[in-house]
Amino acid sequence: MNETAHERALTDSRRSALGFGRLVVVLTAITGAVTFVPSFVHIIRETTSVRSDITSMVAGLAFIVLSISLAHNGRRMRWVGWGCFVVTVLGFVVVNALGAQPQPTAQSFIDGTVWAQWGEESWFLTLLTPIVAGAWLWWSDPRRIVVNAERIQDISGSVGRGVLTERKSD
Repeated sequence: MNETAHERALTDSRRSALGFGRLVVVLTAITGAVTFVPSFVHIIRETTSVRSDITSMVAGLAFIVLSISLAHNGRRMRWVGWGCFVVTVLGFVVVNALGAQPQPTAQSFIDGTVWAQWGEESWFLTLLTPIVAGAWLWWSDPRRIVVNAERIQDISGSVGRGVLTERKSD
């Protein structure tokens, strides 16, 4: 096989995605950067690491990896994206469940995290971003789209055959 035939076989002829998908990727990446960078800088500057900063750094990394998986759109990256989505949702639930406890040890873990008080400190972006990203992961899933397209094609084929049968009988 010559070089040009091999290159032609690997060319992606699909058009690039525009619109809401790019907006979701950018929103998730910005939320990840705004979450990760301040906590990382605080951990570097302070001699003692604070657990809330480590928690916020994990949240930021989850957002950044989620944005990369949204942009990549491959099968394995979708699994990684769903994993990051689960991490962010479980992080919210765990942090806010611990925040409801009046124990001082839980409060030292909770205070200052981006997930505390359901993301109120970050204008609820850290709550809304994973919800929008998870909805986009589900909505733009190629397997779901193909299954729906085949279902529509089957329905339109059966309706078309029914119309032709009725016309022939008349």
